[in-house]
Amino acid sequence: MVTLQNIVETAWENRTLLQEEITTNAIREVIALLDAGTLRVAEPTANGWQVNEWVKKAVVMYFPIQKMETWEAGIFEYHDKMLLLCRKRNTRSPTGNSPLWCLYFKRGNFDAELCQYRCLCR
Repeated sequence: MVTLQNIVETAWENRTLLQEEITTNAIREVIALLDAGTLRVAEPTANGWQVNEWVKKAVVMYFPIQKMETWEAGIFEYHDKMLLLCRKRNTRSPTGNSPLWCLYFKRGNFDAELCQYRCLCR
């Protein structure tokens, strides 16, 4: 984790490093750790909340290393640099028509309840 932090902090000070594969891989690994819930931007400690500034920096630098793409989510199409993740739920939809709902949300949001996008999975 310290190596990731060092790479992110160095790239924050020198943005030309965003062109290097080791830097982009480190930033993408931070995002993957956020997705998995093993890393947090802020976490509770005995002295209150601790903000992991280096993780915030990695999230900010994730955008310039990604290319704009067109994504489809159910009946929706959108243009973004981040793929929406789908978390399937084995519950009935509010209309009762579908046994499987899918929650879509931005990468790095571990808690599916924070999701802003809701649509049927296909």
